[in-house]
Amino acid sequence: MGHDFYPGKKCYYLQKTCTIYENRPIDPCQSYKCHWLASDDFPMWMRPDLCNALVTQRKTQQGLNYFEIIECGNKMDSEVLSWFIIWALNNNKNIYYQINGGFTRIGSKEFLECNL
Repeated sequence: MGHDFYPGKKCYYLQKTCTIYENRPIDPCQSYKCHWLASDDFPMWMRPDLCNALVTQRKTQQGLNYFEIIECGNKMDSEVLSWFIIWALNNNKNIYYQINGGFTRIGSKEFLECNL
């Protein structure tokens, strides 16, 4: 397509919607599934375009599972962040989340000390 695609870079083709949806690349557009799409852990109101947060399940270099929560669109509000934190604590999940451009971790001692 002639444009670079990588995490953290706004898609060249994304306006209000995808302008090349029918011809979008396999990676990352067709193959990527955010956690909201890939599982039934989250309620409908946590859909990325409704809560301004994109959740991706990842692994650390040491093999620990965690959930990366990135603000998308507007800033994530306190209700959304509170829901994620309570969900993580109640389910023993590690999370790495973005607020105002900075990142914070919550989780196990191993997760807090490891390299992402």
